[in-house]
Amino acid sequence: MQLLKITAALGIVTVLLSGCGGGGGSTTTTTTTMPKECKPATDTDECLKNKGPGTKPDAQTCKALGPIGCGGANCTLTGTADKAHCESCDECKSMTKTDPCFKAKGPGSKPNAQMCKDLGAIGCWGANCTLMGEAGSDTAHCMSPMEEPTTTTTTTTTTKSRRRRSSRVSKECKPMTEADPCFKAKGPGMKPNAHICTDLGAIGCGGANCTLMGDAGSEAARCMSPLPMSTMVHV
Repeated sequence: MQLLKITAALGIVTVLLSGCGGGGGSTTTTTTTMPKECKPATDTDECLKNKGPGTKPDAQTCKALGPIGCGGANCTLTGTADKAHCESCDECKSMTKTDPCFKAKGPGSKPNAQMCKDLGAIGCWGANCTLMGEAGSDTAHCMSPMEEPTTTTTTTTTTKSRRRRSSRVSKECKPMTEADPCFKAKGPGMKPNAHICTDLGAIGCGGANCTLMGDAGSEAARCMSPLPMSTMVHV
């Protein structure tokens, strides 16, 4: 009986020692590092890491990187010259901080139509930048189109096909309405003349230049996009 008690006691001691890590045992500590949340234009953004400031990429270079951005987003060009870099695309909205055209030449930069055009196809949906406001003024700025441009394929040059094409354009942008950038920039009461309308650049419906409607300098004078072909052709 005494032998059994001693054996049992030794067994308890053995269990306790093994539980304390004695006898040459080792303790393994596992540390789990959570990945950083990806934020555009930070060191977590693969677009920026690949083509950051100083690499002087262009819009095509950023696009060619593919969907490596935050959340699988494509890369877009931001900035110009030495400050040009690629970054993940947020949802691009015209005339906001997500609009590369607006970021590059916003209010106060006093751009003209040519300066906006020279930025290239860096806008939302890969569109070219256009001028909004009076060229060279404090309120003038570059911007992307308000809506994603639609591509129209025309297989004929007949009058009927031109009418159909004009009808499709007019549904998206109607002259002398809130959808007309020319009319929004220089509407009634702003007393523009033909030169002021021309200086707005090709911001009108379908990328058209703005024209003057009404007597120059009058209260009723305003800039507008050209009327669609369908309204000018009489059958």
